[in-house]
Amino acid sequence: MPTTEWREARRDIARPFGLVEFKTTGTDYITTDDKIASTELLDRFNIADQFKGWWAVIVDQTDGDDPENGIGTTIRRVEAYAIATGELTCAGANFVSEGTDHVLVDLYRQFHPDDIKRAYNRARQQVYPRLVAYKDHRGIVTDVDTLVYPVPQAIRRIDRVSTGRPIVASHTQNLLTDGGFENWDDATTLTNWTLTGAASTVNRESIQGGPQNRMVLTGNFSARLHGPSANTILSETVTPDVAIQGVNMVMSAYVYCRTEKAVKILIGSDVDSSDLGSFHGGTGWELLTHSFTIGDTAANVILGIYIDSGTTPAEAYVDRAVAFAGPGSPPEGAWSEVQGWEWVPPLDDASDGGKVFLPARPVNGQVLRLNGRGLLSSVSVDTDEIELDGDLLEPLYMKCRELLCQDKAAQDGDSDWGRRAQDFRAEYEAFFQGEAYHGSTPILVPSRRGSF
Repeated sequence: MPTTEWREARRDIARPFGLVEFKTTGTDYITTDDKIASTELLDRFNIADQFKGWWAVIVDQTDGDDPENGIGTTIRRVEAYAIATGELTCAGANFVSEGTDHVLVDLYRQFHPDDIKRAYNRARQQVYPRLVAYKDHRGIVTDVDTLVYPVPQAIRRIDRVSTGRPIVASHTQNLLTDGGFENWDDATTLTNWTLTGAASTVNRESIQGGPQNRMVLTGNFSARLHGPSANTILSETVTPDVAIQGVNMVMSAYVYCRTEKAVKILIGSDVDSSDLGSFHGGTGWELLTHSFTIGDTAANVILGIYIDSGTTPAEAYVDRAVAFAGPGSPPEGAWSEVQGWEWVPPLDDASDGGKVFLPARPVNGQVLRLNGRGLLSSVSVDTDEIELDGDLLEPLYMKCRELLCQDKAAQDGDSDWGRRAQDFRAEYEAFFQGEAYHGSTPILVPSRRGSF
């Protein structure tokens, strides 16, 4: 779904309150002192100390690299503005030198950037279910003896339940040599995969019968990864006959883990510059997918599973890994909609989003697909993303502005801030009465695609 980066959303929210955006220019830029210099300010603003008491935020570099002072992590209160030089003097610790790089800076007048962030994190709850994040979760793997499955916490309402055929490593287009983790030199050494990470281990997990080893999905083996203290990477370097330079590479794998935000998929030309996908949710077996465009001079591709050191020790089981060059997402089979399912919302102290009850036993090892709705994501750093874009952003911004003005009014509804809060609330409500809003029910059209 379309997304919007938080730093862009914060700017849009703040514009009615006098946001000023500029880039550093001149000979000094930002050095190891308390100054920010800009000829743009010099050309536009000629009132001495006009920005005194405002907050300056360094948000980006003009060439796209990360600023030395961080992306939105350096916030300083302005103590002086010199109209002769276009220079801001800021309180607090000195800046880190940006060298000769120009950086983008925001100036906030009425509200500290952290206040705007807190307002959004409150607003995202108040706009539900009018404004939601649509969820398409395909990670749960079915078991023939199980009729009840946990719903991820991110899903607050289920609209449709489907089952589908799994993607298996024996797929003819799979670029991985051993995506099923079947080839081992011994019980702790995969033939075609490389393990990196201090004290990390990989072990062969074998299929069993009576009872079945449910940590093996397909074939005779899966891989069990253990990351005790450092980043762990299990990777395979692939040099396919097909074109890969400048081509989108997509990988998916089934991963079992009970630790949230521990495991990701890794794709790249080398480990150091590889790109990472989304975190595993910690609910058990989940289907992880990720896509990344390979560099135009790459000779090979590194594909792997990554365990983050911040969540170790972490245990993960991996099976059914596939990779394709070219498509935006892995091929998948047809989905069959389940009729007669029931959803029980989460009870007190629940660690999931409730339970979904199937009306009959599913086929073993299929994928359970849940289409639903949840809250918009919370934000904490400038690069976090909101699952909205386009015209749906404006009512969200109105709700944030309303909350900011309410806080300023301090329960005095007749004050200027109180009246502004009422105005923003009216604009927010008016949006949902107009033609631009069509409700928060997703359009669910039965798929007419066939199998692979």
